[in-house]
Amino acid sequence: MTERFLVPETLELSPQNALLLEQYLPEWKRMGFAIEGFGRDSYLIREVPALLAGKDVRALLLEVLDELALFGKSGRLEEVYNEILERVACHAAIRAGDTLSREEMEALLSQLQQLDIDLYCPHGRPVWVEFPLRELEKRFKRIV
Repeated sequence: MTERFLVPETLELSPQNALLLEQYLPEWKRMGFAIEGFGRDSYLIREVPALLAGKDVRALLLEVLDELALFGKSGRLEEVYNEILERVACHAAIRAGDTLSREEMEALLSQLQQLDIDLYCPHGRPVWVEFPLRELEKRFKRIV
């Protein structure tokens, strides 16, 4: 699913990043981005993957383009694609301080239990941590 902007976001790029963006436009499109040229080294972002709604898409694109400058020289397209997906997932993640309803929390936990994944995000941080009931009781001063 994608999120179409009512007003496209403008992205100004360096000549090197503009070339990289042009080179990888099919991959961006495959992931749900609609990006088109808008003058010299300027682009319009018209559509993004729905999970990026409300996120800083410009920062994501610039970050990935900087990394593509390194990966693009090696020709490891699959690694580039995976890196883009990791960045998209990272930027779309629920962050500390985000408010979720109880239903949203339960749905996330249910989905997580059904996945066959590592217990760590791409950055090496744990996806979840289990606390024994006894530990919770200690922390809430129910037992000493």
